[in-house]
Amino acid sequence: MLKINTLHRIDTECLISSHLKKNEYVPEKVCKVVKFLYDNNVGFILSRNKKAESCKDARSKRNRLGHVGITLFEELKSFVGKIIPESGKEYIVAIHCRAHVEISFEKVLNTLDTDGKLVRLENEELNKIFGLEYATVNPILLSCEKIPQIFDTGTLESIVKIPGTMMTNAGDKTWAIEFDPKVLIKAIPNAVIADISGDKKSLLSHENVNIVNPKSIGIITGNGPDSGIALIQIINDYIINLKGKQHFSGDISLPIVHMLSLPEMGLSMELKYRETATWNALSAACKQLCKNDIKILAIACNTCQYFGPKIQEICDNFGVEFISMPKAVIEYIENEENNMKDFAIIGIDTVAGLGDFSAFRDLSKYNPISVDQKVIKEIHEIGYQVKQQNNKSGFQKLEQIFDKRINAKNFIIALTELSIIIRNSKKSTTKKRKGILDTLDLYGKEIAKASLGLRLSDKKG
Repeated sequence: MLKINTLHRIDTECLISSHLKKNEYVPEKVCKVVKFLYDNNVGFILSRNKKAESCKDARSKRNRLGHVGITLFEELKSFVGKIIPESGKEYIVAIHCRAHVEISFEKVLNTLDTDGKLVRLENEELNKIFGLEYATVNPILLSCEKIPQIFDTGTLESIVKIPGTMMTNAGDKTWAIEFDPKVLIKAIPNAVIADISGDKKSLLSHENVNIVNPKSIGIITGNGPDSGIALIQIINDYIINLKGKQHFSGDISLPIVHMLSLPEMGLSMELKYRETATWNALSAACKQLCKNDIKILAIACNTCQYFGPKIQEICDNFGVEFISMPKAVIEYIENEENNMKDFAIIGIDTVAGLGDFSAFRDLSKYNPISVDQKVIKEIHEIGYQVKQQNNKSGFQKLEQIFDKRINAKNFIIALTELSIIIRNSKKSTTKKRKGILDTLDLYGKEIAKASLGLRLSDKKG
């Protein structure tokens, strides 16, 4: 719950004045709103924004946590109407809901147990009765009018856990308050909570995917440890991109991430000799992360994707989604728009050789171009420099190998050490001339989509 910003009344004045521009006066209604919140012990944050004429307009102008813009779900919509019963006296009612919700007049009438009809008050009548106009109406300013105020049950939903608050105007189109709806509603006289929602804009559309906090992610790394760090950065970059500048709200728009760096994953470099030892450590790590209430599990390693089916079984037991890197690669290749033909696979022998211990063995049906063993050895040496010497500057040498030593138009990079080199390279002429599919980058994109609910769960592993 938000703490009250004001410990004494003099602090209330200071709080308001800190938002004033030069020679600007404090609107009377703003003072009234602040006084109500203070007197009723309702925590709030006062802010300023560009002039907002509606909920839709306001959501793109609200200031919160150093960011401009919130979702419709987090903006409170207020409607004032007149109940005209078939018999009896007319009366006024206020209705409040999240801004993405359409109000069902039928449900409102059922809530009030009346057989009349509901008519929206237009601005002229609203101003005449209450001295208000839409975009400045809020439940606080209506609280002293002794009229029924109905709050949709959706205002109490906690789909957004961070920060979990809502915003509305503070009695002026350039002033706003942020508040906990549960606390505010308790302070409003004649408040009624009921389901009065009609059509809700889909929470699954791209426009409203920003309503939901990203699903939590568990990442197992260790072959090498830097691959997990790189994967987190890739995921965050894609989430920012998928949300778009208007909807990205900084830290609170990013997922909870649990990362477990497992030294035993290094055993997978000799997987065919150390399969049991590798799996014993990896399976325990999977269970440990799944118990941390994660929603998505990822393995930041091309080699250990070999255990995908077994990892899927563990995840199914915990109701966790496992993202398969090989499956993401195959889906990418089979998308004709990507034009990933005539490719070579770059990685250690266990992976790139597409043998029994390779999670990518199904790629053999696409007849990838073979790579000379001498070239593979050189590529391994570049990878080991990253692993053992933390040398991430081998891109130029890698680029020369791609250009002159491998006769392929496209490359699938299935070695996380090379993924890190490519990611750290500021300029790449090879990227312009040849197609590079970085499995770690593609993996991060699919995980980001899953975290935002933009990817269908794959229960087949």
